[in-house]
Amino acid sequence: MIPVAWSAIVAVALSVPPEDEPTVHRYLSVGYLFSARTLGSEDPRLGYVAMVGWGRPERRFRIKKNVPEAILSAYVAPSRSRGYVDIDPDSSLSLGASLIARYRVPLWRGAPTFLDVGWGVEYTNRITSDQPSQWNSTPILGLGFDVRLFGRESFVTARWHHASNAGTVGNNPGWNQIWLLVGFRW
Repeated sequence: MIPVAWSAIVAVALSVPPEDEPTVHRYLSVGYLFSARTLGSEDPRLGYVAMVGWGRPERRFRIKKNVPEAILSAYVAPSRSRGYVDIDPDSSLSLGASLIARYRVPLWRGAPTFLDVGWGVEYTNRITSDQPSQWNSTPILGLGFDVRLFGRESFVTARWHHASNAGTVGNNPGWNQIWLLVGFRW
C-alpha cells in the first residue's frame, strides 16, 4: 500500500502542467513526523510525510498588506506507534489534503521566514486509541524559512499538525504531531 501511495504522489506532481503565470508554484515536500504528547494525546507515533502542493498569491486571505500564498496540498503519512501503557503497537497510513495560507513575516533580520496557517481533512486506514474515527479534521500551524538547496528554491519548516474528529466520535484526544519538512518549489 505504501509504495502505491508514494507512486501516486509522484505521478500527480509530475502530471500537473506548468502554468504560464509566474506566480503559480508547485511544491514537493518530504519529512519526518513525531507525536507531541499534548492536549490528551497518549499514542507516541513516529513516521514520514510526502506531500505535493500547488500555490499562488491569494488576496482573500490577506491581513492588512500581507498577501499570503495559498497552498493546496495532498499528502501521505505512514506512522508507527511503539505502544504506551495499555496501548498496543500499531502501524497506520494517513492520506490528507489541506489548504495553507503562507504569510511572509520578517522574524529575523535577513532571514526569509514565513508562517503557515491552515486546515484540512485526513483519512487514516485504522482506528487507534487517540483516533476513534478514521476521518478527521486537521488544523495546522507552522513556522519556516526559505533556503536554496541543490540550486532550487526550497524551504524548511516545522509544523504542528493536529488530527481529530471534532468530538463527533468517541472521547477524541486526537493526534498532535510535529512535522519537520524540507520542500522544493518550482
